[in-house]
Amino acid sequence: MIILKIKFYYLPVLLILVFYFITEIYTYNIIVGQEETNIEEAAITSNKLIDSEYVYLIFDDDYYKMSKRGQNHFSIYQNLIFQSKNGTILDFQNSDKTTLYLEFGSSPIERKLIFENITFINFDYEKNFNSYLLGFYYLNSLNNFKIEFINCKFKNIKNLMVHTEAICTKLIQSSPQFVFNKCSFINLDRIFNVEGYMDKNLNKCFNMYFKECHFESIKSIGSIKNGNIFFDNCYFKNIEGDMDYQSAIINSFSYGNQIKFLNTKFSDIKIQSNQPLFYLDKTTLEINNSIFKNCSSNFGFLIYMKTFSTKSKKLISINIDNSEFDNVSSLLSSEYNYITIKNSNFHNLISVASTPLILNSLYSKINIINTNFKNIIISKSTLVSDDSEYEFNNVNFSNIISNSKAMIIIVHNQVSFSNCKFSNIICNGDSEDSSLIRFESLKNGNTMKMYNTTINDCISNGAFLRIYGENTNLAYENISFSNITSFGSLISNKSIKSNVYINNANIFNNTNMNIRKCGIIKNINEVNMRVTNSKFYANSVKNSGGSFCFIDNNKLNVTIESSYFRNNNGINGGAIYINSEILEKQNKIFSIKDTIFTDNEAKNMGGAIYVSCNELNFKNIENTTFLYNSAYAGGAIYINNTNIILSQENKNTFINNTAESHGNNYASNPYKITLITDLNDLTITSGESKYLKFQLLDYFNNTVKDFSKLYSNLILQVINNNNNNNNNNNNNNNNNNNNLYQKDIDYKFLGNKCFFSQGYCDLNNFKIYVSNPISINLSFALESYNQHKDIINMETQNLKINVSNCKENQYKLKFHKNLFYCEDPVCSNDCPINEGKASCQKISNDKKNSISNNLCICLPGWIGEHCRNKNFVNMKKKYKYSYIIMPIIIGYIVITSIFVYINKDEKIVNDIGYLKIQMVLLGFLLYYLSYNFNSFENYLSCALNYTFKHIGIILIYSLFLFYISIGKVLGINYKKVKETNFESFQRYNGNNINSTFPVDNETKNDSSMKDSLKESVVTTLEEELINDIKKKLNIYNKLYKRNNSSFEIDNFSSVSINNYNTKSRKSEKPNSFYDNDYNSINSKIVKIYNCYVEYLIIFIIFIIIWVTMILINFKSEDKYIQQYDGKWRYNCPLSNANSIMDMIEFFLLIYLILKSKNLWNYIFIFKFLKRIIYSLLIWVTLGPIVNILSFVTMYDNTFYYFLFNRISCGICYLIISILFMWDIFYYIIVNKGNKPECYFISLKSEMCTRHNSYICECIKNEENEILVSNYIDLYRFCSKILLYTNGNIRHI
Repeated sequence: MIILKIKFYYLPVLLILVFYFITEIYTYNIIVGQEETNIEEAAITSNKLIDSEYVYLIFDDDYYKMSKRGQNHFSIYQNLIFQSKNGTILDFQNSDKTTLYLEFGSSPIERKLIFENITFINFDYEKNFNSYLLGFYYLNSLNNFKIEFINCKFKNIKNLMVHTEAICTKLIQSSPQFVFNKCSFINLDRIFNVEGYMDKNLNKCFNMYFKECHFESIKSIGSIKNGNIFFDNCYFKNIEGDMDYQSAIINSFSYGNQIKFLNTKFSDIKIQSNQPLFYLDKTTLEINNSIFKNCSSNFGFLIYMKTFSTKSKKLISINIDNSEFDNVSSLLSSEYNYITIKNSNFHNLISVASTPLILNSLYSKINIINTNFKNIIISKSTLVSDDSEYEFNNVNFSNIISNSKAMIIIVHNQVSFSNCKFSNIICNGDSEDSSLIRFESLKNGNTMKMYNTTINDCISNGAFLRIYGENTNLAYENISFSNITSFGSLISNKSIKSNVYINNANIFNNTNMNIRKCGIIKNINEVNMRVTNSKFYANSVKNSGGSFCFIDNNKLNVTIESSYFRNNNGINGGAIYINSEILEKQNKIFSIKDTIFTDNEAKNMGGAIYVSCNELNFKNIENTTFLYNSAYAGGAIYINNTNIILSQENKNTFINNTAESHGNNYASNPYKITLITDLNDLTITSGESKYLKFQLLDYFNNTVKDFSKLYSNLILQVINNNNNNNNNNNNNNNNNNNNLYQKDIDYKFLGNKCFFSQGYCDLNNFKIYVSNPISINLSFALESYNQHKDIINMETQNLKINVSNCKENQYKLKFHKNLFYCEDPVCSNDCPINEGKASCQKISNDKKNSISNNLCICLPGWIGEHCRNKNFVNMKKKYKYSYIIMPIIIGYIVITSIFVYINKDEKIVNDIGYLKIQMVLLGFLLYYLSYNFNSFENYLSCALNYTFKHIGIILIYSLFLFYISIGKVLGINYKKVKETNFESFQRYNGNNINSTFPVDNETKNDSSMKDSLKESVVTTLEEELINDIKKKLNIYNKLYKRNNSSFEIDNFSSVSINNYNTKSRKSEKPNSFYDNDYNSINSKIVKIYNCYVEYLIIFIIFIIIWVTMILINFKSEDKYIQQYDGKWRYNCPLSNANSIMDMIEFFLLIYLILKSKNLWNYIFIFKFLKRIIYSLLIWVTLGPIVNILSFVTMYDNTFYYFLFNRISCGICYLIISILFMWDIFYYIIVNKGNKPECYFISLKSEMCTRHNSYICECIKNEENEILVSNYIDLYRFCSKILLYTNGNIRHI
């Protein structure tokens, strides 16, 4: 066991020793001497060591010369390593005889050839141009070898450095055949040349790999016929190029070859010859995480890829990822490729060539993703070629100047922009022919898409986006176009047929500077468009169409939904401009729904929308809001066509739109002319000047004011339409006003033309001269304005006018030959005819019209010499009967007041209120005193009239309002009580008495109280009502009466309160029976008190307002007006205020009537209240309403106005005063003034069967009399605000 353990312990060591000895056995080291022939000798020695696994050529010295005898030939059957520790230099002595030949023998085993720390210098050809530094040959087609250069250097090598062949047919090893690791190549002609025969599999089995290599001052890197080349973390600098080679870096010839660059930098490369950096034939190229800086070639492109035959159309891929191109030539020229560029940057690029700056790739599919194009100048070309299909995703274009037709041109292919951004781009090409993007489609259709794309801060010398072709599909979604200035439309769509979809677009702060090009988005020909959820604002167009322009469309199908147009402006159509006269009815649909147009402005027509096409259907504009839009004509919408279909049922809203000429909301071109002078069958005298006025209207009956004469000069002329006259003569006569005299005619027109100004045409001096009285049918026609002459309708086609003989007061004078004219009499200059104060009358039959034959006569309202004085109405003389009757009425009121004073001790006077009665009479007195002041005389008289009138009325109204209010509060609606189902009484009587009426201990022991409560169960409704009143009056007497008048209503009151005091009341529960009644009485008293205060405040406010109005107008200038008969009277400035007060009083009366309507059913109120209700009905019928009606209808007729008001209102207020005093007069006169039961309404007394009456005194009810007396005491108490008792004034 111990032996086994020891053996196991030493087994690894034994294995290592075995491996070492085997290696030593199969490894052979050759120390190479410094002699020139030593390398030849080392080759001979190495070639013999067939059985050795590894052969090391050890170069211990720093410098070796290669032999010039041409025998540097190695046959490799083993792994051969050229090794130097100190960086040995192999000097090839500038001779092509020093070539190092390395031949791999036939072997199925992979063999390695390694050069480590070797520097190769000074190789040149003498006679053999095809010579090379290193030549590699193979005796089989397996390519099962690996040649590796580690930390080697190559300097000053002319011609070819490495020559080899790719002859394999299949891949049998994963590692590359050539590896250059950390090598440097300086001052070389060409590094490698890989030959091979044409086989589609060769590129799969031959690979060359450069890692961390440095290339500098090299004419060409190399050429490969078959195979793949990989560069990893390499650096290229000052690659020179040479016309002897097809490319400066790589030349690849075969289909399927792959060239890859990873983490590689190309710097300061300037190819003077006409060759690219890469010449690739059917080769796949991949550039990843690499940098190209300051690289250029006179060839024009860095990469040239040879095209396939157009028949195969198989695309070769080019992939560029995470790379940077800084100050380089055009990137690529190719055909039929699938190109992907992503995560890359192109900046500081300048192109002066006519080929595309980045990609000149024809017939390709190109994806550009997460890439930036920045600081680029394009002089004659585009950014990419036009004959390929493009997808731009998350691409940023910024700080680009293009002096060509377009920065991007796409012809007959698809293109899409997704999540892209264009900013600070200047398109400086030829005027009107420079764009950012130019897109042209085929007949079968091509699509241009823009999703989530932003374009801002750009300038273009033409339309910014140009669309051409035959069948175009445009899709713009989630886009933002802003701060773009273009000499044309932002989007100019000239495609023969196009389908346009715009969703969630924000297009704002853009300007179209071209006065000949319309719209921010312009569309012609056949257009199908849908715009949704988009915003267009602050766009400006020097032509028409602040946002959209549709012109010359043969088919139009447009839908705009849920969009927003704000602050756009243009010449016509601040937001939308449509001008397509060639449209047919079935080929146009224009729909706008759920959209807002606000603050848009058009210099001329259509603040929001301008339309000029036949039969536009406005039914398709629904739920759209137009607000604060403005234009010269048509603040919101302008329609320039004759067939308009307008619907008012589409819930469109127009708010605060304005137009200078006509149509704040919508307008059209001039549509019709109408004669607005009120004439039908007209008679004038010959030569009489007649005024005719015409109005120019649009389709919507807006007056076309046209301050700026945009519609040219409209001239209207009057012509004769009589068929029996000589038309030729008439036409000649009418068309030339300067030719006043025509032969052989019997009429003549003068002043028959007028210009339209501000919507009106005034024939101020139209005259007809005739030889004999005649009837002429006049018609009207436009002389100018040919543009719309055929569509402006004359609403008045014919006007019959009778030309008669002169009037009796006129002179008949000769005009020309047999034509005559009539002339009014002429008076002296002192006769104020032109001032409207006098007329001149003919007083002689003399045919001569002279001052001596005429007389100046004053017109009504004017008197005195030369009719200079006004003739005023004599109010006192005309209305003397009024001044006689008024003192009688005033005397009646004064006598009535004296009567009340004499009988002030009567109970009826005291109960109703002595002061209140006198205040009411004072109101009547003030009202009738106002009749003594004439409001048409002067301001003082007017002010006193209106002041007395309205103070009196308000005083009467206030007292009536108080009487009705206190009656409503203290009275009882007997009908309402009677109509109830007595549920409250049934609950009161049916439930436990003690639980219903909580009482104190004394009350519980009082047997009479209990008996009384039991008896109440069977009492009638009247008895219940009386008992309830008694209880409340007892509470009132206890709380508010003085000690000398405190009493109880009777001995069987339901609740005794004689011993009640404040302390005991506080000890009761809050919801006790007593407290409920107490609160009820107290709330009524407070309510009446509040009415007192409110009425007093209102009365004071009225007085203040009225006095203020009088003082304001006190110093106003006196004004006089003429009434119907021409006489003058004073016009009081308070007349309007008087009418307003009449109206207020009318509505106050309506309120009072409504308030008092239920008093008919009340009991425990004064009878005179019901007469007040009668008074109110009379008052509202003959009172303020009469004043209002007379002011409206008779104000210009002083007599009728004055008479109508005084009679109707005088009778009205006299009747009211009589009805008010009726009860007082009657009951005092019949000696019943001290019997409250006569003038106060309580419950009905028991009917007397003898007299069949309730009011006779046969049956007396003393209890009811006491109840009424005490209830009146409650009225009197509640009517007071202050009480004077024991020398003190007490506030209730």
